[in-house]
Amino acid sequence: ATSGYTSTSAGGIDCTTAGGIGVAGRGNIGLLGETDSDGSVAVKAKALFGSQVGIQARTYGTYGTSVSAQAFGYEGLAVFAQSNYNYSTAIKAYGGYIGYGIKAYGGTYGAGVFGFAYRGIGLWGSTSGTGGNGLLVDGTTLSTLARFRTNLSTVARINNSGKGYFNG
Repeated sequence: ATSGYTSTSAGGIDCTTAGGIGVAGRGNIGLLGETDSDGSVAVKAKALFGSQVGIQARTYGTYGTSVSAQAFGYEGLAVFAQSNYNYSTAIKAYGGYIGYGIKAYGGTYGAGVFGFAYRGIGLWGSTSGTGGNGLLVDGTTLSTLARFRTNLSTVARINNSGKGYFNG
């Protein structure tokens, strides 16, 4: 391995191994990537062949977090995932026995999860086990549990007691 200053198109650390680990980091921060004012990517990982993993993160401690992302800029994205091929998956999450695959918070007026599809399905929930739920919605006494809109106009909603209202 080599390290030090390189040209703008090469890496400061460039490692090639035959089946080993190219870069390993241990300590309080195992790997830190930071861009300067004209940089665009702090850490980039690429898997070129089938069944490979670009980034794998694991935690074994109680309440541990494998991947944490924060966006502080206006309309910034903490995580962006894109799938370009048939039957490919941008993000696959597994929650374990009683865990969460993805746990998202929306802030004061934000959305914890936002799904959009041009011709596909914006948000899809499914279950296959006995007693499973494809979608679970929790609310408070002040919440509307679900609201359905077309062209930004509410066409149906379900209030906090489970009563449904249609056409507004």
